[in-house]
Amino acid sequence: MKIGLITYGFSSWGGGIDFIRYIASSVSLVKEQKNSDNFLILPGDDFMFYVRKYLSPVKQFIKDVAKGRKPVWRAWNGFDEAYFKNTFSDISSSYRFIFAGSSLNSQIAASMTAELDVILPCSRPAPKDFMLPWVGYMADFQHCYLKELFSAEELAARDRDFQNMLHQAGHIIVNAKAVIDDANRFFGEFPAKVHALPFSPSPQVAWLESTLDVREEYKIEKPYFMVCNQFWKHKDHVTAFRGFSEFIRQGGNALLVCTGATHDYRFPGYFNELKVLVSNLGMQDHIKILGHIPKSDQISLIKNALAMVQTTLFEGGPGGGAAYDAIGLGVPVIASDIPVNLEMDCGDVTFFTAGDPLQLAQTLKRRGTAPRTRPSNEQLLEDGIRRKRRCGQFILDVAAQAITDFKETSHD
Repeated sequence: MKIGLITYGFSSWGGGIDFIRYIASSVSLVKEQKNSDNFLILPGDDFMFYVRKYLSPVKQFIKDVAKGRKPVWRAWNGFDEAYFKNTFSDISSSYRFIFAGSSLNSQIAASMTAELDVILPCSRPAPKDFMLPWVGYMADFQHCYLKELFSAEELAARDRDFQNMLHQAGHIIVNAKAVIDDANRFFGEFPAKVHALPFSPSPQVAWLESTLDVREEYKIEKPYFMVCNQFWKHKDHVTAFRGFSEFIRQGGNALLVCTGATHDYRFPGYFNELKVLVSNLGMQDHIKILGHIPKSDQISLIKNALAMVQTTLFEGGPGGGAAYDAIGLGVPVIASDIPVNLEMDCGDVTFFTAGDPLQLAQTLKRRGTAPRTRPSNEQLLEDGIRRKRRCGQFILDVAAQAITDFKETSHD
């Protein structure tokens, strides 16, 4: 089976790149063939790359002016070919890289030229006249639960996109069983077969081998819990801060270290509200907000944390990226009990009632601040490979089903 992984819809943001990387490495653990049989179709430094690079700051500047905001010049933070080559260098022996451009049409055309048997994950439906089997991808139904986070135009667009995918794709992969439940709840009957990827946290070998310790650099001088989420409203830092304040009031002696981008474009004043909350709680010396930091620094901090605290009110996959990384590294997780989080079926995970700071404080207190020894690197790597191999086989099984169904449909 010649399988192609297309990156349209994923290659412009870190989480999307991590997702493609995970699928690619999982499949390669099962599908041990020459790299000519596996293709990774990536955006290249084409004409549109330079258009976005130089025009994106101008568009953002004009948008700020149009909406009455103070205009800010923001350099485009996209990724070039050199970045992708470096990011996927460790799987280069298993994949042939094709730099085909960043549009869906260009990546679709490249897959045809390479004469692939199947492509995935497609974040948009392939053209109706596309003559290859394909597997779709859907994220989550956040917009159906948290409508206040989206404009009317965004709500309509997301509904339309989901409707199109559910009715045009033969097979779709998603990150959680909760997403399948939501598809049925909000869109009723549809012809697509939707498959939930198994929860398969796994550490990168480089993370395990690294001896980097940045605690001194960030002035972290006592035991600490971590929150690794962007400062968006639905991540519910309010519960994290109030719960941690109660933990300190009850005699807890630790820090709460928070990483993640501090700007929420939907609620520009939200981060300032959180800073006021920290001040009103008297937690300035107990809560450290580091903002967006290098991934290597974040991983170093996670490895030395007492636990990862995940207070989120909504996620597209079990625990989100924060819990995924923590479990892969053998670090305990304290998570809100929303349905998708309950799908975390491995690792040291404790749940508390979502939005309940008092119960969170009790959970933190039960964890305590005594250090615990993480599993050995060998054990963590073995566990991660086993999970990834299971995920890789799952993906290949779905791809094989898509090929079979396509051939049967073509003969009708």
